[in-house]
Amino acid sequence: MFYYKAKNEDFARTYYLKDNSIGGIGQKTVLKMYFKGYPQIKEILKGLSMKEIRKDPTILVRKLDEVLE
Repeated sequence: MFYYKAKNEDFARTYYLKDNSIGGIGQKTVLKMYFKGYPQIKEILKGLSMKEIRKDPTILVRKLDEVLE
């Protein structure tokens, strides 16, 4: 489980990834729901594979930070 917090929020949000046995089916859709307050995540997810995300799950938050700055 991973946590992230926007500067203007008073609470942290969570996201998690299922194990590799699922093969990534539908996981990007679930990640879009976790980050629904940030429409930019759709473009970020298009550029990343589930293999990359599993290898470094914090890449989502780092890429989102880059886009929001």
